[in-house]
Amino acid sequence: QQHDEAKQEQRQASGNNAGSQQQQHQQPEGHLPSDMQGEGPAAAVVASQQEQQQEHQEEELKLTAEVAARHCMLFMALCAQKPELMTDLLEVYGQAGPEARAGLDRFAAALANAKGVGSTNPQLLTLIKNPPAGSKGLLLHMLHALADQALPPQSLVAACVANYTATNDVQILAPVLIALPKNDVIKLLPQLVTQLSKQQLRQVYKKLTSATGQQQAHFK
Repeated sequence: QQHDEAKQEQRQASGNNAGSQQQQHQQPEGHLPSDMQGEGPAAAVVASQQEQQQEHQEEELKLTAEVAARHCMLFMALCAQKPELMTDLLEVYGQAGPEARAGLDRFAAALANAKGVGSTNPQLLTLIKNPPAGSKGLLLHMLHALADQALPPQSLVAACVANYTATNDVQILAPVLIALPKNDVIKLLPQLVTQLSKQQLRQVYKKLTSATGQQQAHFK
């Protein structure tokens, strides 16, 4: 009898263990299996990272050319009144990004032809001879504006020649080529072809084949 009771207790214990294991493996209704959980938190992390990245991009958004132009317009107007400020302007231009440079380029012609500046202004001539680093783009816009209207004066040509002599860069010299002797222009042709872009070459060709004021065309 004692033996039968021991077997019965053993069977009850086995049944209880099986029920406990079945209860442990049974998932609550409405919940994913444990090995599929965690996708929600991962998606939240990705969304948070994307939001932070977007905020970072918005903070680093650069000025457009139009906004940069509005910011620079007043200072360039002051440069026309006080040409000595052009040194600061060209230094800022050399350190500016492409959007700000594009904004400054818009007003280059107006500044070059302003009453207080012009093609014989001593400050401008000094800057052409020894321009601040990275300011060549703005100077080129100013030079083209000055040279397109009339034959460049000898003081402006001399400043461009001085720049070319110091740097061997023909780009600053290109806008005033029409004022150089024809033989000098012919000697410069190899450098013009190698250093200038196609658009710049077209501009040079147009000037050299057209008369400017009393200056006859170098080539026909």
